[in-house]
Amino acid sequence: MEVINSYFEAPTFLLMIPALFFLIFIGKRKNKISASSDILFLLAEATKLRRFFNRIMFILPKLLILAGLSVLVMALAEPRSSETKTVRRVLRGRIAIMVDDVSGSMTVDKRLEVLKKANIAFLDAFCKKEESKDGLSQNFIGIVSFSNDADIRMTPTRDCDIVRRRIKALEIENSTAIEKGLWRGLALLIEWVDHGRLIPDDELQRVRASLYERQLRIPKNSTEFCSRYKGLSLLLFTDGEFDQPFQSRESALLMSRDKQNLSAINPFNVIDLAKSLCVRTYFWSMENLPQSYKDAFSSPPGSGFAVQVKEMSKDSLLRSYAEVAEREAGEMVTEQIAEWNPLRRYFITIGSVCFLLGLLIFWSKNYSHQEGRV
Repeated sequence: MEVINSYFEAPTFLLMIPALFFLIFIGKRKNKISASSDILFLLAEATKLRRFFNRIMFILPKLLILAGLSVLVMALAEPRSSETKTVRRVLRGRIAIMVDDVSGSMTVDKRLEVLKKANIAFLDAFCKKEESKDGLSQNFIGIVSFSNDADIRMTPTRDCDIVRRRIKALEIENSTAIEKGLWRGLALLIEWVDHGRLIPDDELQRVRASLYERQLRIPKNSTEFCSRYKGLSLLLFTDGEFDQPFQSRESALLMSRDKQNLSAINPFNVIDLAKSLCVRTYFWSMENLPQSYKDAFSSPPGSGFAVQVKEMSKDSLLRSYAEVAEREAGEMVTEQIAEWNPLRRYFITIGSVCFLLGLLIFWSKNYSHQEGRV
């Protein structure tokens, strides 16, 4: 039995082969003996060569049927064999979430107007790529705004005209809560693409709870999430007025020790969570840009960046947004390892051919006998 187990995943199915042999050759033995008088007369008068040929034609279809069914059963028992190859896939339909600061400090130097123009520059470049037949973009874009809390202004949609109107409707609110904006944008992205398939709601809630703690909880299916969902990105725009506990990763960790700050999300945990799910992160800060945020947003290389736009001209800022849009909206060619069982495919093909050939011979032989009687 151990030898059989080494060749088949489900060897129990092989027990069907003796049963098939019994049904085909033994179960109807009486029918073989009770042949018609016409056939017996022909066999008696035929030469030895003819009788030999008749015997072959009598047994051959049953052998083919048995062989075909046996090979199909072996395919059902899943022979142990696997081959792999690299498959190249072209992915379209990228998804971007813009996370915009609408706090009171965005009124200074008309920062909100600068934000809106930067958003529109991204939108124009992101939506014009690969337009579909219905006139909508193949890419999806959503908006989250934040002040003292975070709100979804637009769930991901292909209708860029609606997004453009939502951007123009952004208004100034109260204080700044960057961490809430980041988390709301990332949560929207996860929930919208996954629908609880790889990261169930209860696990997502546990992940969210860990954002307040020193140790981040990484979803157990993060690797599969990365391989299944490609082309996800977050774009954060803020004035750069960080609360003191969020100035660096170290101060954020110290904050998590303070029982009075248990209601504050660690923004670095949100960024690390996005990276673990292969979500690219981009950050434009009007004023202050701590080194900790530069490192968090741009690591590992190629997964995003963080830039300070205070010294940038308006055209440079708009071009920066447009370049990110071009990068995110373009086609992505990925390579995946595909694995399959070639033996099972061969067994199914051979078994089907033998079974159908046996039925054809059996039917033609019986048909010719019927014609002979007529």
